[in-house]
Formats: sequence, C-alpha cells, structure tokens
Amino acid sequence: VQDRQDWRNVAQTISIGEKPGDTIVLSIGSRKMTSALGHYYSGDAPIYSLRKLCPSDRVKKPVVEEALNNLPPIPSRLWLVCGTGFDEQKFRTVFKEHFQLETHQEFTNENFYRQNDLMHLFLVIPNSLNSTDSRNPTDIKNKSTSV
Repeated sequence: VQDRQDWRNVAQTISIGEKPGDTIVLSIGSRKMTSALGHYYSGDAPIYSLRKLCPSDRVKKPVVEEALNNLPPIPSRLWLVCGTGFDEQKFRTVFKEHFQLETHQEFTNENFYRQNDLMHLFLVIPNSLNSTDSRNPTDIKNKSTSV
C-alpha cells in the first residue's frame, strides 16, 4: 500500500489534456502496473502496452527502435508513460527522429521513499503520421479496433 505509483494523477493529466485521436502507450514492466492506469483513466484514447519502448540502462537503442516500429498507427498525438530506470538522454536521442516533444512530466510514489522511483509522462507528436506500423501492439483497455 505504501509503494503505489501516482496513477490517479497520470490519468487525470491525460484526461485533462487529451484530444480526439490521441493514443496512450505504457512502457512499464509489470502487468499489474499497466492495469492500474486503465482503472483510473476514463477517457477515449486506446491504451497499449509496449514494454521495451522506453530506453533504460537495460534497454538499448536498437530494441527501442524496433519497439517504435511496432507502435500502432498514431493518428494524432502519443501519451507515453515510462517507468523506473528510464534514461532521458537516450530517450531524447532516439525519439527525436520520430517524434516532437510537447510536454514531459514526472510522477513519484504517493509515499515516496526510493530516490529514483519515478514515472515519466510524455506527450509527443509524430514527425510523420504515416511512419508508424501496427504489427503487434497489445491494447490493454480493449478500446481500439485498429490493432
């Protein structure tokens, strides 16, 4: 109970800022964590889980690029949630080739006791709306029919 991510505020931030056509992608390791956003989020954007999309000390650039190629079609904007161990410098290097960064916010545990335990929420716009591919994303909220 004392080690909960701030999913409520992540969901609220997305709900306040979302526009028609937005897509949400979670790059969080645990299935339990990915279902948490679906619990708090009541908007219309489809939610997908692609675990290796956010670069970290364990996830290298080629793996991230492959995950980018496995994104569902992004008709508008992408809300991306990254978890602990995230490497922001590596993210900016890899993602700038595909997306333009609009906003970046960090969310901590409600009862924060681990220094690097953050969730990162990015709002990005695809550089080319036709550059994404729809091979095998997992729609965890079952709101999308374009999988």
